[in-house]
Amino acid sequence: MSERLFQRSFTFLKPLNPFLFKSSMLLKSIMEYKFNFYFQLQSNTDSVQPFCVLILFLHFYKENDRKMPLEKNAYLRYQVLDRCFSNVGKQYFMVDLIEECFKELHVMDPSILSISRRQILYDIKFMESKEGWSIPLIKPRIDRKAYYQYDNASFSILNQPPSKIELEQIENAKLVITRLASLDEFEWMHELVAQLEELFTDSERKVIDFGRNQYLEGLSNLSKLYYAILNKQVLEITYKPFHREEPLVTLFHPLYLKQYNNRWFLIGHIDSYESLTNYPIDRITKIEEVGGKFVNLEIDFKEYFDDVIGVTRNLNDEPVEIKLRFSLNRAPYILTKPLHGSQKTKQDENGLTVTIEVIPNRELIAHILSYGDDVTVISPESLREEVATKLKNSLKNY
Repeated sequence: MSERLFQRSFTFLKPLNPFLFKSSMLLKSIMEYKFNFYFQLQSNTDSVQPFCVLILFLHFYKENDRKMPLEKNAYLRYQVLDRCFSNVGKQYFMVDLIEECFKELHVMDPSILSISRRQILYDIKFMESKEGWSIPLIKPRIDRKAYYQYDNASFSILNQPPSKIELEQIENAKLVITRLASLDEFEWMHELVAQLEELFTDSERKVIDFGRNQYLEGLSNLSKLYYAILNKQVLEITYKPFHREEPLVTLFHPLYLKQYNNRWFLIGHIDSYESLTNYPIDRITKIEEVGGKFVNLEIDFKEYFDDVIGVTRNLNDEPVEIKLRFSLNRAPYILTKPLHGSQKTKQDENGLTVTIEVIPNRELIAHILSYGDDVTVISPESLREEVATKLKNSLKNY
């Protein structure tokens, strides 16, 4: 959700009432950290749901001090400290903890130039308290210097159950989210309410499941890429294509992240190419920030992807009219789940004719093939021939 969209929503929300306006400000912070929280939690817990709203609500509004919201970078520091404390392969002294927290926050916000020792000590004290997570921290000494680690290496704040106070706050969070979900700008929150309800219900019987690919590689890179885009950082990316033995190393100007078919893609610019490049993040093996002038192409990516199914297109491609014929058996599915926003339909006693205006690409062809013998490509002829060729090649395997 863009800054411009947030400004429009704030303008609309502010006259309604102060609490709702504060909620929208909270949601702005949520969106700033959404990727980081969601994907760090996704890689560390069995419950891979978007906890971003929950976490920020819990830590912005503490039960013991509702008038004093937690400093916005605190939870990220807690995650870094938690990771350091559970690392049995390295001894983290205070100077190391400060450095690790600084590196993580500086990626997120380059204006952060330092973190004080006092801040880290305060964070540790909170994490050890009952209001935090009562972490089992020990502080062995080497040459009078203490290093910090968990007494139990399997402990993590990310797998601790919510307390009674937190559960009460979750209920408050759901009320705020439900209220905002009625606005067009926050319509995506309807699903989030259902996810929170399912995660924190008292019933042992689960009645809803959200599709996800918890085994997808590369999710740990998502927050780093997200902040690189926000901060306009040039990256050196090592990318391993499927059909190439040696990886590619490129200077990459990241511009956008898009999810398609349960897979995340990084879209950006490479100096040697005129068109945009997209990399599946599960094929990115290394990311390093480098110096250099960032090439910021002014592209409205919502509009850019309006004309395609999937993520593949060139800047100058134009959409064409594509006509498909579906069987009567498949027709109800196409009517209730359109192929594309431009879809137009005409049904008769023999089937359903569908017309869409999109740029042909490999994702479109794969989507058409997924319907098997329930679909026929009518036009254009070039697409009809390409789909027919793939079907003929497929038959050779049987």
